[in-house]
Amino acid sequence: MHRGLLFFLVLFLLLLRASGSIEAQEHPNSPVFKDYKPPSATALIKPSDLDYELWENFMLIRSANAGDAASQHELGLRYFLGKGFPRDTIRAAYWIHKSAEQKFLVAEYNYGIFLNNGWGVDWNPFEAYNYFRSASQRGMAEAEFMYGLFFTDNLAVQRNLSTAYHWIRKSSGAGYEPAKEVLAQLEKRGIHEDNDSTSNDTLAPAAPPKQLSSQKTAPQVLEPVLLDFNSDTVSHVDDLTLLKEALREGSPEFRNALGMTNIFEDSSQIAKGDTDFSILAVVRRAADEGSPEAQTVLGRMYERGIGVRKNSLRAAMEYINAIRLDSRRAPALLWRLMHTKNFMDVVTAKAVKNDPEAEYVLAGLTAIGFDYDLNGTQAFQLLQAAAAQNYLPAIVETGNCYFSGRWVTQDKKKAMDVWNFAASLGSEEARIRYAASSVVSSSGSDVDSLAIAFLDSASQKGSVLAEVALAYCYETGSGVVRDTGEAVQLYRSAAQRGNQSAYRGLQRMYDTIRPKGKEFQVVEE
Repeated sequence: MHRGLLFFLVLFLLLLRASGSIEAQEHPNSPVFKDYKPPSATALIKPSDLDYELWENFMLIRSANAGDAASQHELGLRYFLGKGFPRDTIRAAYWIHKSAEQKFLVAEYNYGIFLNNGWGVDWNPFEAYNYFRSASQRGMAEAEFMYGLFFTDNLAVQRNLSTAYHWIRKSSGAGYEPAKEVLAQLEKRGIHEDNDSTSNDTLAPAAPPKQLSSQKTAPQVLEPVLLDFNSDTVSHVDDLTLLKEALREGSPEFRNALGMTNIFEDSSQIAKGDTDFSILAVVRRAADEGSPEAQTVLGRMYERGIGVRKNSLRAAMEYINAIRLDSRRAPALLWRLMHTKNFMDVVTAKAVKNDPEAEYVLAGLTAIGFDYDLNGTQAFQLLQAAAAQNYLPAIVETGNCYFSGRWVTQDKKKAMDVWNFAASLGSEEARIRYAASSVVSSSGSDVDSLAIAFLDSASQKGSVLAEVALAYCYETGSGVVRDTGEAVQLYRSAAQRGNQSAYRGLQRMYDTIRPKGKEFQVVEE
């Protein structure tokens, strides 16, 4: 081997080993760059040994340093994926940014992903918006999808569902699968494109460069937040939608159980009244953990008698529990149920006989504004009567009343005591509420690390309350290393599930760094 070449290889080995001593940052487990193949000529030599890989990396670094945009982008991806280099999101972001500055199409899109997730750079959705817009105007389907989504949530820019429809339809027309799914949601809600929906955008007719035509990088899918969900309170909610959402938000155990069967289509697999059957047991555990999707599915099972004895009162109780956690789907189901023949008469008659479930349901219907026969004082008395019989949902809701000051004088300490009592009786939701309130009311090193670990576990099991509490911790650095990107992802996940506290958390974070430009000023709807 030529001495000069040998010298550079040895030098590169030393540099590579030295770089390994720098703590590399792991990137989130994301499909963003899955199966990525850089644009290049057909390889004549199969990279089969370490020397070849070292030489290839050395040449890539040299080319990137010389300013070649494609090499800069490829080098960034290798740092991101840990391919030939230690995984390092900061270096990955640096090189992809260098490439994006030269208008390298895929780099513009990918750097937008980094900015939108806070990977290796400060989280900045407004900058991400600009990069997605640039790439979308050059015909990249993935960027068109991401750009369109910015007009759905009223966070970075003013909500404009017609503009969102325009860009998502373009992406869908190019065959991008996530765009097809969201387009169907938009059309289901009667959203279409206005003639002036793209008046602020100059569309470039040019197609992507040829060398990028085979590029298919799947983004971290950013689903719409609160996408025209007001209509769900009066529209039909189909079983398939309930199952899809429950599967998407549930724990692995939950997804595996529900994945075994479509419980709404084939109830023969679930023995009538067999509460120990695996699917029903898993749904109940997820509901107890505070998953509004599982609570809604469980309510549907009781309403229709699927796997359990039909019980409209129990169905209403589960729907009310889901609504307390800001479920988007449960209000429509509960509204229809309470207007079925004799429903209210039966519930009232049972409440008169001091049935705790009926007392809880009547109080719940009053709390959510579905029934006005009772005033707040009467509703709270019903809750207390049910709680006195150790009916757990009523005890938890009593704590909620004290915490929020609804119907009673606000007393957060008393709320914590009530939740602690409910937790001692076995209420998982009470444990989560107690832990969440503890970490939110504490700060910095005062936060109990065990509470953080518990909330993390509960979040993975489907608790939307735990998800929001963890997001707050990452936003403020309470008990964890402050991580704005992680906070945004957790808030967004909970907001997509309908949680209003999470959406307000997102608004707060966006407003903290909002640019002064007119384009980024939003009016709350």
